[in-house]
Amino acid sequence: MDAALRKLSDEATAGLPRGWVESVKRAARGSEKVLADRLDGAIASADLSLRSGTGWWWAVDVLQWLLFAVALVGLGWLFLPVGLLFFQIPLTLPHAYFTPWPWMPMPTFLLLVGVVGGLLVAGLSRIGVELGARLKARTARGILMERIARVVGTDVLEPVQAELDRLSKARDAVRRAL
Repeated sequence: MDAALRKLSDEATAGLPRGWVESVKRAARGSEKVLADRLDGAIASADLSLRSGTGWWWAVDVLQWLLFAVALVGLGWLFLPVGLLFFQIPLTLPHAYFTPWPWMPMPTFLLLVGVVGGLLVAGLSRIGVELGARLKARTARGILMERIARVVGTDVLEPVQAELDRLSKARDAVRRAL
């Protein structure tokens, strides 16, 4: 903030008479003591509406849990015969080949659908989150810049412009007097 005020003062006073340079610099730094607090207040009170547009997250969450459950069912079904054999429980499980591919049993199909579907949903969600984050960042930056510009305009630029206008009127008065 200090560097920005100094740069503004230097640019605004380029070529001005010495007395006016001090007057313009005083005007630029007149509210310096409260400027940081006013900027902080303007930024803190800005509604960036970061929660809006996240309604699709619940659907992705439900879909991810559903695919996880499908993968667990497939995995359990695949390892159930091994567990039954280990505990020497004589139980015959049906061979379910009712899948889109007759060579793939249902447990393997369920496991693949759960894992591949989960990875696909995760990848697409990441793309959606990144695009949404960029949009939110652009919107938030615009809102914050507008808030900062409003405070700087009233606390810094208007007083500097008032001093420059006063100088212009003084020069006009001198010209008319001559």
